Amino acid sequence: AVVLTVMPFVSVETKAKAVAALKGFNSDDVKKVEPKAWDLSSTEQEADWGSSFDNEGWSFAPANTAITGFRRSHDNNLFNLEAAKYRSTQFDEEECQEVNLSPALDHSDSWALCPDGYFFHGLKRGPHSCNHLGCIEWGKCCRPKGAGRWGQCLRADWSTSFDTTGSSTCPFPKALVGLYRSGTSSINGIELAYCCELGVPTSTDTSYYLSTTEHVADWGSSFDNSGWSSEDGFITGFHRSGGTNLFNLERAFYRKPHEGWTCKHADWSSSFDHAGWNLCPEGYYVKALERSGDEHLHNLEKADCCKPNSAPEKWGGCYEEDWRHSFDHEGDSRCKLPNTALVGIERDDVNNLSGIRLALCCQLPPASISTQDFSIR
Repeated sequence: AVVLTVMPFVSVETKAKAVAALKGFNSDDVKKVEPKAWDLSSTEQEADWGSSFDNEGWSFAPANTAITGFRRSHDNNLFNLEAAKYRSTQFDEEECQEVNLSPALDHSDSWALCPDGYFFHGLKRGPHSCNHLGCIEWGKCCRPKGAGRWGQCLRADWSTSFDTTGSSTCPFPKALVGLYRSGTSSINGIELAYCCELGVPTSTDTSYYLSTTEHVADWGSSFDNSGWSSEDGFITGFHRSGGTNLFNLERAFYRKPHEGWTCKHADWSSSFDHAGWNLCPEGYYVKALERSGDEHLHNLEKADCCKPNSAPEKWGGCYEEDWRHSFDHEGDSRCKLPNTALVGIERDDVNNLSGIRLALCCQLPPASISTQDFSIR
């Protein structure tokens, strides 16, 4: 049976602790328990792409390695990507697949990602005359044979380092699994990197995961009136139509966890009356929203917040998703990174849907983190 408990929203201090963990993580603060993620080599090396990435075709790191970053020169053409940084996976066998990256890198505000558990090993670019990010057509993604899904992940800010000559890398012991492109199509449009540890062996992987299938729920009727709009999974985003009333929240996106869930009601009736954060209890994810009769933002009254039954009351890695632009007009707003779902919403002083500013998105927790510790990073 699903357990429901009414609780006040989690404190802003807890949320701040979650986000701060992304920016300055001290490994001594977390006690690992078995199974432990496989480790990359502590030695970072460089593969010279100065010639291969000047022309159409593939550029690779050596076999049985994972790319950890790049070195670029002073201009913003594709051929100014001069080298790939890499670390050895310390295994003799690997399994790989090729991923079409051009649909993501050809558009602004999008992530180009390897499949879960895989790490970038090479990139294929188009003709020399094509020099924007969309000309990076394919990625080769590999993992040690028998490895499971990614270990712990974080989002690395490359917005400054990738604007100028020099190197941008994932922090050890993580390797590159995703690149985020902003508005510009030249290589300085790479703003963020998604960096993960190698996964634990598949046979011992007991981490908590959301389904890779995203479902769409029609809220066109249920959210037009007072009451609850609920889904059979954890909410990852919303679609709004052209107006700014609450009934213009038309659809919810959600993913299902791989087991049943336990829930608590978070009372947002006071916190959503003014600018600030509205959050689930720590370790819980938004599954439903309750609204009252009027059409203002302060009529969002409660959230039903849930977690997998056996998961600890801890989030995995958390980050803020900027919804200020996407929620200001018709369109979709999502938690874009893998295995993340919505845990909180920040509003400003505008008392309609355009007042939604930020979403707090968190991963489900890895089982390799002791529940005695604050496990987000």
